Parts: sequence; structure tokens; C-alpha cells
Amino acid sequence: YNGLLRAVVEEPDSQSGSSFAATVVELGSRRRRYFALTTSALLDRERRAEHRLLLSVCDRGRPPLCSGPPLRALVRLADVNDNPPVFAEAHAAALVTLAEDAPPGAEVYALKAADPDAGANGTVSYRFADPVDAAVAAAFELNSTTGRLQVGAGGLRAAAGGVAALELTLLAEDGGQPPLDARLNLRVELADVNDQRPLFRTTNRDQPGQLTLSIPELLPAGSVLTTLIATDGDSGDNGRVSYRLRGLPFALETFAISRRTGCLRLRRRLTAAAAPYRLFAVAFDHGRPAPRESVLYLLVLVTAGRPAPLSAEASLLLQFARPAYDFEVAEGLPAGQSVGQVVAAADDVTDPDAVADYKILGGSRLFAIDSGGFSFWLFASTRRGWRADRLAAKKPGDAIRCESRSRPAAAKTQQLEPLRCQLFYCNRMRGEIRTLAPLDRERHPRGLWLTVAASAAAPAATCEIHVTILDVNDCRPVASDRAHYRLLLAEGALPGIELLTAIPAEDCDSDPANGRRSGLCKAGRLTTTNVTIDREASDRFELVVSLTDQGSPALTSPVLIEIQVLDINDSPPSFLERQFSFAAFDGAPDDWENLPD
Repeated sequence: YNGLLRAVVEEPDSQSGSSFAATVVELGSRRRRYFALTTSALLDRERRAEHRLLLSVCDRGRPPLCSGPPLRALVRLADVNDNPPVFAEAHAAALVTLAEDAPPGAEVYALKAADPDAGANGTVSYRFADPVDAAVAAAFELNSTTGRLQVGAGGLRAAAGGVAALELTLLAEDGGQPPLDARLNLRVELADVNDQRPLFRTTNRDQPGQLTLSIPELLPAGSVLTTLIATDGDSGDNGRVSYRLRGLPFALETFAISRRTGCLRLRRRLTAAAAPYRLFAVAFDHGRPAPRESVLYLLVLVTAGRPAPLSAEASLLLQFARPAYDFEVAEGLPAGQSVGQVVAAADDVTDPDAVADYKILGGSRLFAIDSGGFSFWLFASTRRGWRADRLAAKKPGDAIRCESRSRPAAAKTQQLEPLRCQLFYCNRMRGEIRTLAPLDRERHPRGLWLTVAASAAAPAATCEIHVTILDVNDCRPVASDRAHYRLLLAEGALPGIELLTAIPAEDCDSDPANGRRSGLCKAGRLTTTNVTIDREASDRFELVVSLTDQGSPALTSPVLIEIQVLDINDSPPSFLERQFSFAAFDGAPDDWENLPD
């Protein structure tokens, strides 16, 4: 043993021991001895870029004798592109609000991503994720070096196309080969600016700012003359239009206009001596900081004769409190969940006690109209037109029965399966919208639209309803490639051997916390550690990897990984015993054996 050598490597700066091992090997015909330095653990440049080692050679005598002062060695690790860029935003999603008239060059968002790699592997550049819509590309400019996103020359209105928000997917990409990237979903909500004024709708193309009315002199007070309509392209209060009259006191005492509907009526009977009547109708919005308005000149002429009799229907007008409603309801809730309520009432000039009759005219899916009691009509669009079914039950909890109108000749009553296609119905008396089945956010990511009408004795007023379905963590993450991996690994594999680059998985939930609908999750890199893999000790490993989303409560799904260890010739033969005893005698035949038991 005194002549046998062993290599010693020390790493004084490491608290967890050295990541290197050393041996003495003989090479060449002269059997020269060399110092061989190898790794004993996985090296990570991002954790430690340099390793300072002390190298020495000792014999195996007792006491061992070593070479003089140890040799100092410095090991610098070369970088490998093993880290993708990381955005600072949580869940890789961000929200920003910007005025719709923001000028070109206005800053929208400042992207910031970091990559711990060095050199080109750690140099981050930014770009839009493919494919890029032409309108979006014209509306935004992205500096690939600084990550500054600003309004482009095309402006935001052209790219929005009437919607209130724009969805962008941005990439942070390093300069490695192959490059690694990270995604950021940016939602740009456009704040409405009161830049449009209400415009009256008139049929007089020669004089669009003037309306001439010819009214019989004997028309009674309270009669409806006309309904003025003005529209505003803005949204919210900026697009909510109201009406008023301007003119001499005498004219204002003769005419009245509904502030909400624009319905023009007579306060008192007209006189031919005072004709013609001149006044102005003003349509104005409720924008901030200052409302915008437009003026329509009204010229009222008085004619002789008796007016045609007015029906009762012409004296009663209903209007919804809002032209559009936006309701929210969580997905997966049981049938019967209240979505919201719409309200329509008579305008301030007509009968304030009028009772509205509500019904759904159309929508994104099937819908129903409550007909009182425990029954309602269900309407569905088919290739041949509309089909109407009457669904009824005697009392709550009873089975719902269906009587179809689509085949009147063979109409019959049949047991109806549990409601699974119908989505909404509307209470005729209260205007309350309820669900007929649980809603699915993943099936309707953009929500659902309904058109509801309200009528008393006059032509019906309508409003639009948008139902936003809120996401609930009801989808488990699923391995998109496979749920069972079978891998092969040679025994004695060095630390850091990559067995799986990633386990691709997807989650159909829409909320970034619950899942990621637009892409795949590519985490799950599997490598060997510094534990020695010996087939003689274990020839097979089974790993269960859990895929978990970030919802509350979190949902998981398993992925099974089987690793078969391949044998290499690393074990020499060995005798079963250290000493054997034999007996022999003269004259024994050649084939005689005397082996120990």
C-alpha cells in the first residue's frame, strides 16, 4: 500500500462539500501516472460561476504521505442556455387602461424580463407572438431591446374595431441556440373619450339640421307629435343621450319632450294665429368633463281640419333604464341562478303606471319566455325556422314535460330529459333573467348575448344583455403529450443527465391562476442527481409526477414515469468463499471430482 497513490481534491469555499472527484490513472506504454479530475455533482453556473480547488496526491501507507503544498486550481464554468427569461408580472399577465385617443408614441407598457444566463444566452429581446394581426401591428410599436410598448401610427381605434379591449401576447426571448422564451398576456382596456356628439336622425337630406312638422289645429293636448332620435358613438355616460327644448317661453309652454326618449308632445292645443311655432330640440350626452350636444331646428306648422283618431297604442311608450346591460355569473352554478334583472317603464310624459311584459327575442343560444305558473315557452332556431316548445310542471320539483309546436299534426306530450341545451329564461312580469342549466366558461369564453323586449300596449322597446361567465377552477391540468412515460437509463449515469426536457401539459381554464388556455405549460425537466444508480440494487424506478394548477382549491392530475435501468459490465466475478479445501489420492481417475459441498 505504501506505493499506491490516491488523488485528493478539496474545495474550501464550499459548505456542502466538493462538486469534484479525482483519481490517479496510468496512461501510455510507460505507465505514467496522471491526475484525473471529474465532476461528482450537478454544476450550475447561475448558482456558482467559479470553483477554487486544492489538488494533492497521497499514498495509502500509514500514516499516509502526501505531496508538498496542494496545487491550486480555478475552474470557471461555461454558460449553457438552460434558463428561459422570466417576466416580473405574476401569472405572466398584465392589465393596462389607456385612453382610446392616445396619440402615436404614447407609452402603453414597459416590459421587463430577466434571464440569469450569461452572454447571448442572457440577452433578452422582445417581440409580438405569432401570428400578429395587421391592425394590431399598426396600432402598437414594440422596442425589441428596451421592451417599451407604445401606440403606433395606426392608432388604437382602428385596431379595436368597436371593442372595449385588445388582447396582446408578447414574447421575451433570449439569444441562445436554441432560444428560450417567456409569454406575457397583456390586456389593453380602452377608456372611452367623449369625442363624439349626439347626431339627430332625420329624413330631410336637403336640410339635415331642420325638421318641419304639420300639425292639425284641433289636435288635443297630450298628443304625441313625433319621437326624435339621436345617437352617440361613445360608450357609457359619454354615449348616453338626453333631450331638452330651447326657445321662447310661449313655445316651451306649448311643447314638451321626454328627457329620456325624445318623445315630443303637445302641452296645450295649437292656435293658427300663433303659427308657425319655432323652437330647438337639443340632444346632449353626459360626458366628462363637458357634455357635447347637437341642435335640431323645429318648425311647427298648423293646418286646418280634424286630426285622425289616435289609438291607445300610440299614447304609451316604454323604455329600458339602460340600452345595454352587462351581467356576470360564475360558471358551474346549478340551474335557476339569477343572472340579473332588466327594468322598463313609461317615459316621464306618458302613463307612469304602465306594466311591462318582458320577453326574449333572441340570443347566442336557446332561450325561454316565462308564461306564468310553472311553465314557459322555449324557442330554438332550426334550419327550417323557429321551433317553440311549451315546458310545464304542476309544482316545483315535478318532472318538466314538453309539448312541441314544431309538429302540430303529431303534437304529443313526452317526458323531457334533464335540461342541458337551454341556457336562459326571462320572467314576463319582473324581467328577471335566470339560468336553465349550468354555464361553462370554457365553452363560451366571450360570454353570451340576449335581446330582451318590453311592451305594454305600444311597440316594444328592446335592450341588449351581455352575460359574462366568470371562470371557476373546474378543469384539471392534463398532460398533452402522454400520461405514461417509459424511459431507459444506463446504470452509473453521471449527475445532470437529462431524461425529460419537459412534460407538456395544458389546462382549459381561462383564469391565469387556474390554467392557461392559450398555450402549453412546458415545465417538468427531469434529470439525474448525484445518487449512484446501480442496477444490481434496483433495476426499475417508478415516479409519479403531479401536475398542479394555481387555482383555489388547486386541482391535480398524475403522470407516471417508468425508468428501466440498463446493465453495464461494472461488477467482476467473485468467489463465493475466500478459501477452498481439496483432497486427492494416488491412482484417482482423470474425471474424479472432489469439490466442497
